[in-house]
Order: sequence, then C-alpha cells, then structure tokens
Amino acid sequence: MPEYLAPGVFVEEVSFRAKSIEGVGTSVAAVVGPTRYGPTRGNPEVVTSFGEFTRIYGDIRNLTLSGTSVLNHTAIAAKAFFDGGGKQLYVSRVVNYPTDDDGIASISDGNSVLRFNSRFPGTMGKFTLELFWRNSENLLRTETVSEPAEGEVVFLNATGLTNAVRAENIQGRFPDARFPLDVSALVRRDGDRYVIVDNRCELTTADAVAAVGTDLRAEGELEGSEGILMAAGLVAGENITVQFTRSYASNPASGKLAEDAATVLTFSEAVDLTSFTGAAHWGTLTSLRGTLDLDSGEFTVDGSGLNSEVDTDIVVPVAALASLPGTVRTSIIQRNFDIAVHAGGADDPVIYNYGNISADPGVDNSLNAILAETPGKRYDQLTSPVSCTFLEDEITSAQILQALDDLFDAEALNPDAFSVLGPRYLISLEDGNDGDLPAAVHYGGEEDEVDGSSGF
Repeated sequence: MPEYLAPGVFVEEVSFRAKSIEGVGTSVAAVVGPTRYGPTRGNPEVVTSFGEFTRIYGDIRNLTLSGTSVLNHTAIAAKAFFDGGGKQLYVSRVVNYPTDDDGIASISDGNSVLRFNSRFPGTMGKFTLELFWRNSENLLRTETVSEPAEGEVVFLNATGLTNAVRAENIQGRFPDARFPLDVSALVRRDGDRYVIVDNRCELTTADAVAAVGTDLRAEGELEGSEGILMAAGLVAGENITVQFTRSYASNPASGKLAEDAATVLTFSEAVDLTSFTGAAHWGTLTSLRGTLDLDSGEFTVDGSGLNSEVDTDIVVPVAALASLPGTVRTSIIQRNFDIAVHAGGADDPVIYNYGNISADPGVDNSLNAILAETPGKRYDQLTSPVSCTFLEDEITSAQILQALDDLFDAEALNPDAFSVLGPRYLISLEDGNDGDLPAAVHYGGEEDEVDGSSGF
C-alpha cells in the first residue's frame, strides 16, 4: 500500500483478481513416526540425506509392530523427501514399549564377564558382530635345512632308510627285517646321532611289524628311553629320501609377544598329531585356541573350555607342524582387534566399524571404552550401534578373551575343508524387537528433562 505524506485526493488502482498464494520453501520438513532403530528421546534430529537417515534410524525394511509386518512409512517418507530435493529433515522416532529397556538386543557370555547390547531398541538391533584380529599375519615359518644345529629340534621325514641308522648291538630288538624303514619324527641333533624327542614318531617297517621310538634306544638303555637314529644312515641316496624341516613361530611386526600370548592355530582340514604330542586327539576341530611360547617353541591347546572337544591342555611342539605341509593355515595372535557390525546375519552389509580395540581392560581403547554405553562425541551417540559392558569390577584380559571365545559361533570357527574364508569370529545379538503399534498418545509423547522428551 502506498504511503501518503501530504493531504489531498489520490487515485489507487486495485486489482479485481484474487490474490495468488505465495510460494514457500520445501527444503526443510519434519517427520514423526516409528523407525527400525535410533534414539527414542531428546530433540528431533536433523538429517541432510537419506544415507544419514539410515545411519541413525535404520533402513527402509518393514517394521514388526505387535507381531505384524508393517510398512516403514517413516523411512519411505524420508526417502521421498530427499529424492524430491529436500535438504533438511527433522526426525522424531515414536515407539510403544512398556519400559525404555524393552526392545534392546543383547548377549552375554556364560560366565557373566561381559555383555553386548544394541544401543537403541528395535529388531534391527539383532546385529552380528565380526571380530578381525589386527595381528592377523601368519607367525609360522617353515624352512628345509640340510644339517640341523647341535641341540636343535627339527622334524625328520625319511623313507627307505637302511640299517645304518640303527644303533649298535640292538639287532635282537630291531632286526634287519624291519628295513627299509620310513620315519616321521621329532628329532634333536646330538653329535653323531639324532634323538627321537620323547619318542614322538611314526615308524613304518618293511615287515609291517608295529614299532615305536623306544625300540631304537641305545644298548643298555631302559625300555621307554628315547630312541636314536645314527646320522651316518640319514643320508639321501638311491631309494632313500631324507628331509629335515625347521618350523618355528616369529614375533609379529607389531612388536614382541608377551609370554604365553593368546593364539589361534587354524588348519584347512581336521588333522591328527597325537603321534607327536603324546596326548589325546582334539577331534574334528580345525581352529585351536591356546597360548604360544616362543622360547620353548610350544603351542598349548587350551583345555579349560575354549575348545569344545578338549578337556585337558595339549602341548604341541611347533616343530611338529612340519608334518602337515599345506594343512596349517595360520597362527594368529589374539591381542588387538577390530569389530565390524553387520545389519543382520554374517553375510549382510556392514553398517559400522570399531577399530583397534584392546583385550586389556585398563587402557583407553579397551572394549568397553570403544563400545561405550554413552560415547563422548555427539555424532557417535547417534550412530554407534552397539555397547559393551563389563559385568565384573575386576576383570583381566584373559577373562575377556575367554568370554569372547564363549560367544563366538562354533560352526563359523571351524569351517569345512572347502571353505575359502577360513574361521570367522561371529557374535550374534538376540531378542531385539520393534514393540507394539504406537497409538496417538505415543505421538504426543511426554516431557522429561532428565531422560529427554519423546514424540512431538
């Protein structure tokens, strides 16, 4: 309307047409409704893309409300908004749970050492966690040696040996009919002979008579004493093969191993090393958990419950692994690890990653610090999907590792011989749900200055 600054008569033209409705911006909107995941209290969160919406509030798949599959209208509306050029969307999730603790997916180990929880309620919270050990390099080293050093323990594989390997004056105990002889054994160099360590060997005789290591003991030694093979007879020749193999474990690139470092030894198929361990067989397991001692060159298979078919510790000389060429996959140290969070099963997409987690409970990157119940950063508070809680005040790294082993999926840990993936360290959360169908009162919400308001 014009402004008149002096008295007088003025003429003003007025349009007879109806005034048009002025356009308003559509780049900012708000939506309130149920989603598959995400915070249920506090101020509405603003998202600037559908990708950000899914990171906080879950994917577009159907909800299960009151036991019935329902279209995820909130996610559908959000996608349509951004597909139509929307820039900012304020989202408030609405739920119908009896209490704030309902709908949370979780799992804890059998000894109540630790528990994993989804940080928000919802069916989507039934995540699968996959651990990846950061020291994943194979620590096993194998090399052929022509002549072992004095006192060194190696693995001997020989075929067609003559009676030149037999100690003097034991023909009555080990006659010529036993030769040619095939030997697979752990041996230790001792001057002009090789001692069969603890008689851990497999002997195949020409006359098919069963023989054991102590049958080759020196004259005058008591039965049960270690057998010996004379070095003069361990020479390759026509119809004779002799191979000494040195197997050992080395320190990883990340630093020197602690004494009795937690380790996983994996095989491509079920194997039997009872001839070289002197202990019971571990059955069909292809992944063995235990400890590795570099100084003694021994891997101890845990018998306290980490391995389902083992009830007593089994000491495996690392040198004996040379008897399984092509079968030993890896020897991996269990020290630091990463966790990938799958949205559903083990083969579903990874939606979040936690990196460089320590099994030590007293450090800044401990399991319960990285997977915190309330992360320090605001963005992590919205997007971090899983938390971990220690259920005991005093806890050790050994307890944490054992608790994790208790939670791992046993079948995934021991794949069949045709698996190209090897063992997978999987933990699946259970019991998450979407709750009941929200009513009008839930959309209205409630004001709560302590825990945060809900709904509108």
